[in-house]
Amino acid sequence: MRSLLQEIKTSISNQGNTDDERTESKNEGFDAVPPKPNPPPAPPQEKHSGKKCRNRLDIARFVVEVLGLIGLVVYAVLTYFMYCETKKAANAAESASKTADMSLKVAERAWLTYKIFPMDIVYRKPLTFTMELFNSGPTPARMPDGKIKAQLVKRGEQIDFTYDQQVQYFRGGMIFPNRGYQIGLMVCKTGPITCEQLVVGDAELTGIKTGDLIIIVNGEVTFRDVFDVKRRMRFCGPASSSGPVNTNSPVPNQALANCMAYNDVDTPTNQEYYEK
Repeated sequence: MRSLLQEIKTSISNQGNTDDERTESKNEGFDAVPPKPNPPPAPPQEKHSGKKCRNRLDIARFVVEVLGLIGLVVYAVLTYFMYCETKKAANAAESASKTADMSLKVAERAWLTYKIFPMDIVYRKPLTFTMELFNSGPTPARMPDGKIKAQLVKRGEQIDFTYDQQVQYFRGGMIFPNRGYQIGLMVCKTGPITCEQLVVGDAELTGIKTGDLIIIVNGEVTFRDVFDVKRRMRFCGPASSSGPVNTNSPVPNQALANCMAYNDVDTPTNQEYYEK
């Protein structure tokens, strides 16, 4: 009996020792400091070299883009200058073409001049005379059409260049080169709207002989040349039998000066031709 109790006691004691050892081992495991983690391995040297390569590539790309932009600007500037030079050349060619075309039309067009034949001044007779339109150009003058006035003008008096009264009209078909077209005219009375024959009286005969009265013939003639350009000739001049000019007269002969200033043998009426 004693031995049995002794064994039980011994067994309980051994079990308690075992539990204490476990408790101590647990406490030892709980109170233990965890070990420090190992540092990560250093990156390989290849990564640093790759980053440097990317930086160099970005710099090279930026330089290439800048150079490309500069090249584009230079190309645009050169293109603009080329455009300007091409435009200048085109304008010069167009101007030369217009000049050649105008020179041809001036050289080959019809030119009209006028001539007043001497008239006979007879007492108590009408003053009649003949005028000729002469084509001195190399091509015909087509469809001549005109209005003419023949009037007695006192020395120093202004000439009437309007054509609303005392006007004589004419219309022809064609005046060939180096040919003339003659027109019979008469001197009109001063005052009436329509042209009425002036009969030479004492005052007219004396005034014409002394030069105080001058027979002035003025008018406008239109025609078309071979290029279908409408032309206009203005003319004014004294009749050749109007007598010598009296230079001793105190009144200056302003009428003749105005008459000479009125002449214009080439006034174009087709402005589109000169503007194109």
